[in-house]
Amino acid sequence: MVLKQKYKGNTLPEVLIAIVIISFTSAVGITIYINIQQNTQPFLKLKASSIANKYLLDAEGKRDYIDQTYTENEFSVKKTIAHSDIYPDCIFVKITVLSKEEKKICELQKLIHAD
Repeated sequence: MVLKQKYKGNTLPEVLIAIVIISFTSAVGITIYINIQQNTQPFLKLKASSIANKYLLDAEGKRDYIDQTYTENEFSVKKTIAHSDIYPDCIFVKITVLSKEEKKICELQKLIHAD
């Protein structure tokens, strides 16, 4: 039997070279992606810290000493109030900033003299 058609295909070395090229570019891409993710963390913490400071100053200025939860941008902000055992006329105000996944990003505490 004689073949009337000529079949074309890739040889084994060509396929191996393609796999090596794809693996190398994937490794470089993943490395770049991980570096970008790690570089955004300080900015996220800085933003969370400024939000926590805003709510702490707001609670102190308005004398709003009630446990509350707020949502701002992609953050969840929890304000917790506790009375001091040592100083009966003071309270602890704790502001915790959480991400969407409920991971704690920032926490601020302040002892405030409550009139």
